[in-house]
Amino acid sequence: DDPNEIEKIKQRKTALMNAIQQFNFKPKKGIKLLLQEGFIRSSAPEDIAAFLLRNDRLDKAMIGEYLGEGDPENVAIMHA
Repeated sequence: DDPNEIEKIKQRKTALMNAIQQFNFKPKKGIKLLLQEGFIRSSAPEDIAAFLLRNDRLDKAMIGEYLGEGDPENVAIMHA
């Protein structure tokens, strides 16, 4: 019950919520932020796809928009 540990967890949760909001507004920027903050393990299509599947706070329409952009990278994520 270390107060510093509780504060770190709270900051991490806030960072995740901010990154998810960013994704729901601009998916590409959101993915960059999620990678930067370490919420997605790596930029490998499998890791990004796993995050998109696991997280229920992401806007489904924005996930579809992100995957449907047609970039080879996005297509690889869709098929991962």
